[in-house]
Amino acid sequence: MASSKAKSGINPKPDKAGPPADDSSLDSFFEDGSDGQTPTQPGTIHEKPREPIRVTTSPTPSTQFRGRVVIQDGAAYLTSGGLRVEILPSDDVPHNLESERRKAAKLFSTYHQKDVTVAGIQVGGYLLSAKVSGRVAPLVSEYKGGTKREGFKRVSEAVRECEQDLLQNPNVISVKPGFKFKDGWITSQPAVVVTVRRKQPRNELAKEDLLPIEIGGIPVDVRPASPEELRSHLAGESGALDTESAFIPGWELRGSEAESSALTIETDEYIPPDNASLEPVTGNMAVTCYVSPDRGFPTLREALQTTRDRLTIAMYDFTAPHVLEAVKSALSQSTGGLTLVLDPKVSLPTPNDVHSTKAGDYTEEQVIEDLHNFLGDEWFQYRWAAVKYKDKTSGGIYPSAYHIKVCVIDGRTVQFSSGNWQTSNLPNVDCTGPDSGRTDVLGKYNREWHAIIEHAGLAQTFEKFIQHDFEQASQYQSAPEAAEDLPDLFVPTSLLLDAERGELPTYFAPKRFVFRGRNKLTVKPLLTPDNFAGSVADELEKAESAILFQNQSLSISKYPRAEFVRLVELLQKKQAQGLDVRIIFRSFHSASDRDALTALQDRGFDMKRVKLQKNCHTKGILIDDKVTIVGSHNWTSQGTTENRDASFIFYSSQITAYYKALFEHDWSVLAKAKVMSEDPEMAPLLAEPGASPPPGYVRMRWEHFYTD
Repeated sequence: MASSKAKSGINPKPDKAGPPADDSSLDSFFEDGSDGQTPTQPGTIHEKPREPIRVTTSPTPSTQFRGRVVIQDGAAYLTSGGLRVEILPSDDVPHNLESERRKAAKLFSTYHQKDVTVAGIQVGGYLLSAKVSGRVAPLVSEYKGGTKREGFKRVSEAVRECEQDLLQNPNVISVKPGFKFKDGWITSQPAVVVTVRRKQPRNELAKEDLLPIEIGGIPVDVRPASPEELRSHLAGESGALDTESAFIPGWELRGSEAESSALTIETDEYIPPDNASLEPVTGNMAVTCYVSPDRGFPTLREALQTTRDRLTIAMYDFTAPHVLEAVKSALSQSTGGLTLVLDPKVSLPTPNDVHSTKAGDYTEEQVIEDLHNFLGDEWFQYRWAAVKYKDKTSGGIYPSAYHIKVCVIDGRTVQFSSGNWQTSNLPNVDCTGPDSGRTDVLGKYNREWHAIIEHAGLAQTFEKFIQHDFEQASQYQSAPEAAEDLPDLFVPTSLLLDAERGELPTYFAPKRFVFRGRNKLTVKPLLTPDNFAGSVADELEKAESAILFQNQSLSISKYPRAEFVRLVELLQKKQAQGLDVRIIFRSFHSASDRDALTALQDRGFDMKRVKLQKNCHTKGILIDDKVTIVGSHNWTSQGTTENRDASFIFYSSQITAYYKALFEHDWSVLAKAKVMSEDPEMAPLLAEPGASPPPGYVRMRWEHFYTD
């Protein structure tokens, strides 16, 4: 190994990698209703009722548009939302239009009734120089909910009648249909849900500030606003909404809310690498199953120490100092180097948040600079992943996250996880050894599922994908423009800290399973955007007795992609058929929890088989005691279909039994049928710029609170 692998300290000024990128072409969405003069979005195909389609983009460069191809009357059209433009492959509208139409109809016939991305130049009612540039896949479909109860219909009518009067109260943010919560959990009783800026006990409110207990015999349920709702409310109607937030059934988003939720995030085409198969693999291999916080980091460190040549890492967040030192130690005696692809965002606390589990973590710029100083140019190469973000990247392929957590060792071993390389996900503790007497660990750090596969074929497949991601990301490095910063939050320390448990917790030691000879193992690798949604749907369809589901997220947004809708429907269908379908997902905040539970109940889920778990960051599914799906996929529309994530399907009763014992422990001990407290002292607040936290609160970055 070269002598440049000398130890060095942290330097907070990293070099940028890769050349400046040119402006990338943009995907678009179709929209009606503007004045036809100023485009509301670059590349938007626009139509005003009873007037011709207007040009809303300059003649060059080519722009990308999403829609459905329709071949009709010998011509090809791109349609969406009731609008359509005619597709022509020529650079202008020819005199011999009929001949050009026949040519277009023939060229695009393969895509008839399919949703695609088409690159072209819009001129009036035509899309010129048109060619398919995006993957053929179902696009978003509006989620309308499943509520058909007459009582819920009456609630919607009551909301429309009382909404304006209730909004006169300065503390009220919104009035929507929903369900009554009792003792911290959802009931089947429809209710008028009133969201307030700050929830206070009735006996502390002035008479004029009191809200009604019921309206027309329908109960009123008051809940505190989430930070997202506060931010949107303070910004006015133009405030952007999180497109992945749970959609409340029975209520149509209006105005700019609907536009924000319907927005198609602008990305370039995803192209998988050549000659990289994601087909199932059957063979001799060893699999080590392990979990955090019990013994996550020590097991990873031991695996890293087997490095003899190179490491290839794809990671969402990499900030833990002890993980950084383990990587450097592993490479200190190696003959090769490190290739690293990192999501450009990072979730870290503010400097004064001493209660955070990541209070001592480095920035990713510091990690990169330290690795560069240690390894040198010859042995270290990195890229920010192809996700558009602030001053790091100019565009991207993945709409919101390079969410993968994979490390390939020497092209022979692949380590993967639900957890980032941060202290919150991989604390430097060993609860099956020296730290076995600690009672605070389970309440303090994230629950994660990890695995290590010793199989050269699978390792080299993932190495090929990561190298391909590295190469594709090169064109997006060093963006010239900055994006909007999210506000900080004031978060009560009581929300962050759990009291120590009186009893000694149960911790799970790693277990290594060896498969050889007649006991070969079958494993299927899963990647998004490649094959996750369809492969998991196939496994859910085959479930006969049980589906145990544990994930950070289960959020049904307003405009989910069709593949994600199928996954959610299969989960509910199997539960309705009488299978043991139990669901655990993460508890974030009262308002977020309530919305997610409301969407699930509306969809027909049995809420007695659903629980919330603080610090749940797992992404796992267990089927019929014989199939395990584990990896980094959050169950959101983007997480299951569009972002970059990695998981594996193990066809093994032994592996399933290991994770099932962990699930049953969490279901019985850590997960609760209760949303987080709605006491005013437990609600996060938006932080005013420059303001000091109130007593009992700490300042926390938005990304840290929501993406830990």
